[in-house]
Amino acid sequence: MAVVVVGVDGSAQSLEALKLAAREARWRSGQLRAVYVYEPVRPRQAETAATVAAAGMWPSAGNRSGELIADAYRHDDEEREHARRRAEEQLRRIVTSVGDDVDGIAVEHVAIGDRHPSEALLRASTDADLLVVGSRGLGGFGGLLLGSISQQCVQHATCPVLVVRPRSAD
Repeated sequence: MAVVVVGVDGSAQSLEALKLAAREARWRSGQLRAVYVYEPVRPRQAETAATVAAAGMWPSAGNRSGELIADAYRHDDEEREHARRRAEEQLRRIVTSVGDDVDGIAVEHVAIGDRHPSEALLRASTDADLLVVGSRGLGGFGGLLLGSISQQCVQHATCPVLVVRPRSAD
């Protein structure tokens, strides 16, 4: 079965890319893999707790410092899980927002929070028949240039890449 991967972030350009990717998936009798890359949650609590404990600046912790550090790690894990669920919900809303364009197509939702967007899209498309990405477009002479993420995808993807450019105001 053909696989069409599309990067989405909720911008107008990514919605156009999503619609076009859905048409490609339908035309190929394949499935659509919508990829949403979100900002990762950094392990702030655990890093702070470990640093403070290691520096001996936590005298009241006594023998409980290991317990407190474990609690901090648990808190960070909960925050990462919460961020992942929020990203998955946002991705579902984005895909749903294009309505009829995705009706009747198998859509795989992939939310990634531990990679740079171009790396995430490249990895998600290793088995794909097509990767579709939007390009912000810069207008004028700069409009000849692709955005950094789309350019990385064009240069390094193992499948064909379709870059959706903004429609001109003309």
